[in-house]
Amino acid sequence: GFQEWCRQLDTRYNAKETGNMWIDDDLRSMWKDVPCHSEFFEYIQWHNLAWTTAKFMDIEVHMVRYENYAKDWRGTVRSLLKYLELEAVDWEGATPFESTTYHESYFTPQQKQDIRDMLHHLSAIPLWRILRVYFDGP
Repeated sequence: GFQEWCRQLDTRYNAKETGNMWIDDDLRSMWKDVPCHSEFFEYIQWHNLAWTTAKFMDIEVHMVRYENYAKDWRGTVRSLLKYLELEAVDWEGATPFESTTYHESYFTPQQKQDIRDMLHHLSAIPLWRILRVYFDGP
């Protein structure tokens, strides 16, 4: 299942990470118990760099939260289209968003805590303010 896939992924990248001079022992120690840590690392790096680039270029950031699609699909899509300066083409033909919660069982409580600690450590402060609600609540 999912945990096995993560183990395989972690094993595949372990040799590259071990010899990488940009990954210090503290970081390596932090993510040793995080399943699929390379996926979380890429996620954080992408968002940190996107946030930094937008700030540097003075571009407005538009945040879309996953759960908002389930709460107000049309409103969320309208907001995104407005930000992108696009018009809706065919609302009737659009496939509505279907939220799932099965991902809640992917990680143990301890793994979730380890993931939280890693993301907190690696996130730029503005990004962590956004992400922490998924771990600590509103």
